[in-house]
Amino acid sequence: MPRKKLSEEELKRRRNAWDREYNKKRSAKMWAFVLRTLGGKCKKCGSTKNLTVDHKDSKKKKLEISRHLCYANPSQKFLEELPKCQLLCPSCNKKKTSGDLSMKLSSGTPLTEELVEKILVLGIGRTRTVPQIIDVLGEDLREGTVRQILRRKRWAWVREDIPSWTESIELSNRRWKVMRDRGKLSNQEAGEVLWLHKNSKWGVRSIAKRYGVSPTCVSSLIHGETLIYRGIEPIKPEDEETLRWAGVLEEEGTD
Repeated sequence: MPRKKLSEEELKRRRNAWDREYNKKRSAKMWAFVLRTLGGKCKKCGSTKNLTVDHKDSKKKKLEISRHLCYANPSQKFLEELPKCQLLCPSCNKKKTSGDLSMKLSSGTPLTEELVEKILVLGIGRTRTVPQIIDVLGEDLREGTVRQILRRKRWAWVREDIPSWTESIELSNRRWKVMRDRGKLSNQEAGEVLWLHKNSKWGVRSIAKRYGVSPTCVSSLIHGETLIYRGIEPIKPEDEETLRWAGVLEEEGTD
């Protein structure tokens, strides 16, 4: 049988499909070569999923590696550019990009992990202001850059054990409230608070209002965060008005 003559559109469609498949195989071959050359895993965390090629120093970048992956064979320029690169997973690549952006934000001194760690250590507890931190370091840094580091918006992976300034404010406010209310409750009242929390229908705010302390004080007492009240057992209140307020006296009377 004579072959059926294909239309121009069908020929174009088949030719494009063949080209896509051929380029896909050629890119896979080049990508395998890149993986073998750069180690096949993330330089930072060792992951092997969704790897990307990243230049170690963007200032020395002369060639876009991704645009040469579709070539049949690596060119001389490609082979010269590859040692300047490293493999990174998306998470590590994002962190590095964030660090590069923070480095550009500095007015004079380039940021390094050692310098960022010093900034974070000096900012612990908010005992120094941003200008004081810059004066102690003696570096040419912008206040905005240092403030972003202390708020953990830049270089967030460095010394993750140090909280941001926002978290430090919340923690210090909570401790201040506990210190302010510490000593207002006697051991008897602390035991009554624990008993009411366990046996009554009222929550932390209602119990705190009843005893004239802040909800933070009651919450820290219940969770054992206040040292002077640790080891105190729940004590049933002797005051009938308190029991009636808690709804316990009425239940015992009906039984």
